Amino acid sequence: MTVYPKPSKDVQPIIERLQSADALVIVYPTWFNVPAILKGFFDRVFLPGVAFRQPHLEPEAAKELQLRDLGIVPNLTNIKKVACVTTYGSPPHIVFLAGDNGRNMIARAFVSLMAPSCTLTWLGLYDMDHQPLDARQDFIGKVRAAMESF
Repeated sequence: MTVYPKPSKDVQPIIERLQSADALVIVYPTWFNVPAILKGFFDRVFLPGVAFRQPHLEPEAAKELQLRDLGIVPNLTNIKKVACVTTYGSPPHIVFLAGDNGRNMIARAFVSLMAPSCTLTWLGLYDMDHQPLDARQDFIGKVRAAMESF
C-alpha cells in the first residue's frame, strides 16, 4: 500500500528524466516569484514519493521509526547541481527587500530534495528594463560561460 499520490501520466516522462538526471537547469522571468505555470509544474512533478519520502507515513517503515526520523527524506539524490537563470525588473536592493521569493523557494525547498552536496548556481539579471544592450549581452555571456562549465 502506498501513501503517496500517483503522478499523472502526462508528467511521468518528465519524472523519469528527473530521476535519471545529475543536474537541473531552471530558466524563468521573475515577477515577484516564479511564474504560476512553473509553480504548477513544480506542484505536479516534485511530489511526495517522487522528490521526497515521508517515512512516518509509510506503514511498513513507520513501525521502526523514532522521533528523529520524522520529516522528509530527499528522493532526488541523483541530482548534484542546480542552476537557475532569471531576469528581474527591479534592482537588486528592491529584490532583496521583497524577499526574492523564487530564489528562496528553489534554494531552500528544492535543493534540499537533492543530493546533500548539491550546489546551486544563481544567475540573475537585475533591473532588466533599464540595462543597456552591452550589459544584457554581458549577462548572456555569463550565462553561456556558466553553462559551458556546468
